[in-house]
Amino acid sequence: MTTNPLPSHTSSAGLVAQLDAAPLHAWGAVRNDALRRNPDVRAAMLRGVGLRRMAIDWRYAQLATLDDELAALRHHSIVATAIWAPISLYPVNDVHLDLLFAFIERNALQIPLWTTLMHPHDIDEWIESKKVDLTCEAIARLADRAAGLGCSVSLYNYDGWFSRSASLRKIVAAANRPNIGIVYNLHHAHDHIAEFPSHVAALLPWLHAVNLGGVTPADPRPIAFGEGELEFGMLTTLLEAGYGGPLGLTSYDAKADALDSLSTGLSGLERFKQSLSKRCA
Repeated sequence: MTTNPLPSHTSSAGLVAQLDAAPLHAWGAVRNDALRRNPDVRAAMLRGVGLRRMAIDWRYAQLATLDDELAALRHHSIVATAIWAPISLYPVNDVHLDLLFAFIERNALQIPLWTTLMHPHDIDEWIESKKVDLTCEAIARLADRAAGLGCSVSLYNYDGWFSRSASLRKIVAAANRPNIGIVYNLHHAHDHIAEFPSHVAALLPWLHAVNLGGVTPADPRPIAFGEGELEFGMLTTLLEAGYGGPLGLTSYDAKADALDSLSTGLSGLERFKQSLSKRCA
């Protein structure tokens, strides 16, 4: 493991307080778990490692068990902080989205929908105006529907055109809805390493949440926060820029035990805090 150094100009005491105040949630614990825990066992696992918040992820087969997932979280006093909501360019005809909204409405949830675009395979060949116009129309429809239930929409960077900072800014601006923002994932940030400070500055006004992960330039595979080379410095850049919102620890590997993945991320976050605290001494 590398030393994962922090920038030398960090104002450590303030950043430690800022980090301690940031709400912490689990992400990816449903789909990325080799043990395939059921909702109750998963919620108990989260509580056992000290995580009291979870963003709900799912695959299509799990849409039928979302009520069980939420009931287990509530039973173990875990707060559902967001829910995965991928869309196509034509969400008005998406039966899966209808099921998701029915779940949100009957459970009176008022949380962000984490949304990425399941785009056509040839979208990179389209002219820019077509990409922006069709995507903004879909996102605006989603945001209006979400607003009717007191929910917001967070654009989720994954890969491709939709996830580039310039695209995210264009979509948020053109959709022009007050309930649209961005959730940024460090484990999908490999294309933005070189310009990360300017990337952060451009996205900061709309950031709803940041999910942590390891970042090693030569290896884009998802790894835990603290296991890469650059993520300590990247999180420092975010904090120094003024980000003070929720942070997520990611269960990143479907072949690994989610408990191990989240525990490794928690250990990485603790080492990061210790690195900051040492500079306060």
